[in-house]
Amino acid sequence: MPHLKFSRNGFVASPEKLAEKVSIFPKELKILNDLYDVYRLYVNFFLPSAKLIYKVGTGAKVRKHYDTPQTPYQSLMASESVPEEVKYSLQEQFNNLNPAALKKEIDRLNGRPRRANSNKTKLRSDNDDCSIGVAWIYS
Repeated sequence: MPHLKFSRNGFVASPEKLAEKVSIFPKELKILNDLYDVYRLYVNFFLPSAKLIYKVGTGAKVRKHYDTPQTPYQSLMASESVPEEVKYSLQEQFNNLNPAALKKEIDRLNGRPRRANSNKTKLRSDNDDCSIGVAWIYS
């Protein structure tokens, strides 16, 4: 099943795009897909972002005016171009989500890439001809 991609402030993220950029083993891609499945729900339903409405330039100064921060879910629900069936489906999905449980699952899954990478590093030190793997960076 292909994954839906989410956009946050103009950046589209997906494990497949990451896999194109770096060398990822199939096991690591599975870990990223599991994390992405939970993370996209958290971002799309619970993390608001402010959209830039317009900029006003006066000399060297630029004033930016933003809309009220909304989650992508709230934006879709407010849109008149989205069919009612889709809104109903999203409302059902939203009602079944728990942001605290999603965050806890994200934190749990975030440890898996580190463990997979540390195992790969240990194996690499035993076998010098292994290819270079992925460096996992989390802030």
